[in-house]
Amino acid sequence: MDCLFKQLEVSNCHDIALVFENYFDSQLLRKNISTSGFENIEIYINKNYLKDLDEIIQIWESEPRINNIFIFNFSHDTIIVKDDLTGCSIIGVSQPFNVAQNYISNSEHYFQVTIDIYMEALRHNLFYNKKIFIDGEGTIYNDVNLTKEFGNITQINDLKALSENADFTWHWHIPKTEIDICKHCEFRYLCLDSRVPIKRESGGYYHELECNYNPFICKWKGENEYLTLKEVGVVSNSEEYTIDYEKLKTINNILWGS
Repeated sequence: MDCLFKQLEVSNCHDIALVFENYFDSQLLRKNISTSGFENIEIYINKNYLKDLDEIIQIWESEPRINNIFIFNFSHDTIIVKDDLTGCSIIGVSQPFNVAQNYISNSEHYFQVTIDIYMEALRHNLFYNKKIFIDGEGTIYNDVNLTKEFGNITQINDLKALSENADFTWHWHIPKTEIDICKHCEFRYLCLDSRVPIKRESGGYYHELECNYNPFICKWKGENEYLTLKEVGVVSNSEEYTIDYEKLKTINNILWGS
């Protein structure tokens, strides 16, 4: 970890997300964070390798550079602790840990609201902008699906050179306002969504996996009277993006009144 941190810092990397999938050493984490120059740190931990939750809370409270900590394989979905001033949290997630799994918000309570986030979201994809992915072997990728390799951290002297590679950065510049469904969502300037946007041959971008929130009826999956996009007359796929406005109007009148 120490070698990786030094390489990233030399490349002028200010922010880092650490993923502990198959092990977790709290003392090693403390040591490397305390000597690093990162400004913002996010941590993902597999609960199966977490021995002491109270220690994680103490680390989070004592290190202001740590923004959010996500603990997967938790007993239930919950916000374990939250800083009301900054909006940063330690979040328990019940789903099994999977570094390649699409992360989609399932509640507005998970959003962090800052002017910096809003300004970035105006022109960029909040999740992917200026982000690289490095696996346990040091292999470099440009998205969470880890499909296309861009070398190894041990063989690249200047990571900043990747920012000039169009194949590596193409999705950095696709804000939510250019993506089907998302462009209609009131959370489009706040949402961290790991789904990779797909370009349609006829124009526009779409996602293959449906979001947990339906912005056309303002309902989250699991809420009373939630309906899928198909059920409200919205189609988004590789062939088309269509909205049945008459059907939507009827449904919203039933849900919310005229």
